[in-house]
Order: sequence, then C-alpha cells, then structure tokens
Amino acid sequence: MTLDPANIRQLTPDDFDQLYEIWEEGSPVAFSNANLDLKHKADFYQAFFRNALASQTEAFRYWGYFDGDILAAWHSLLPCQAAPVLYHLYAETSLCIRRGYRSNGLGVFLMKFCFDYARQHSELAYILGTNSALSEKSHSMLREVGFTEIGDIPRSARDKTWGENDNGRVWFYVM
Repeated sequence: MTLDPANIRQLTPDDFDQLYEIWEEGSPVAFSNANLDLKHKADFYQAFFRNALASQTEAFRYWGYFDGDILAAWHSLLPCQAAPVLYHLYAETSLCIRRGYRSNGLGVFLMKFCFDYARQHSELAYILGTNSALSEKSHSMLREVGFTEIGDIPRSARDKTWGENDNGRVWFYVM
C-alpha cells in the first residue's frame, strides 16, 4: 500500500459509523482483556464518539486515512480531562486501524501526520498515551513516532484484570 497524505482528512460526524466500526472491531484485541465487554456500554461509547466528532477544535481532532470511501484508520488527539487548568497543553491519543490495513506502516504514517499538525497549530506540550496491547509491534510503533515509555500502570485495586499482571498489562507513554 502506497501511503499518501492526500488520503488524510479531518473526520466529521458523517464518519461516525466507520469510526465506531473500527473501534469496536479492534478494542478487545487492543486491550488484551478477556473481561472487556463493550456491548453493555454501547450507548455510552457511541455518545462519546458522536460528541467528540461534533466538538473538535484546532488542537483536538479526529483524523482519518481513507482508501477510496473506506476509512482505513483513524487517530485522535483529545483533551486530557484530568488536567482542566492545563487543558490546552495536554492531549490523550488514540489510534485504531481497520483489520486488513494493519502492519503496513499506516499507523506510524497517520500518527506522524497528526502530531506534526498539532505541533504547528496548537500549544500542546505533552501527548499522553497508554498501550495495553501485548504486541511488541504496537510498542515499537509508539517509540518510532517519538513516545517515551514511562512504565507499567499498577494493577487496578478494583479490577485485578487491569494493570501490571499477565492478563492485561498496561504501559504508559508520553511525548
């Protein structure tokens, strides 16, 4: 697949169905957690994405890479809600790639495009991310685009399947 920046555009509410389809397909795999049940919270997740698509700003956006009319991957930078005073300085990142488009450099390509755009059009000081996939490819991809691995997020006191253990290890990254 030849990657072309002309195939990248900001997503709109009209792209919701494809965005959600990719997210729903990849989340259980990305989180490597057999206990993850997305279906019982589908209304919450759908409302979250619809709201985020409708309230994008110069810094906080959803970008998509299209193969014709097919959304092959999307990447978002969203405000870090834990730091409202520093709202304009901290972003959380997400990347979802449609099955069949993975492992060809698309994730790195799309993330680099988005991060370059954010550096030119915002005051972002830090981009934060977590990675709970057990795949080394996902970790090397994050390092390739400039993230520094901070370490494991400790095991959750509430749900022992989240955090530093064999069932669902979570790593924290910062850029």
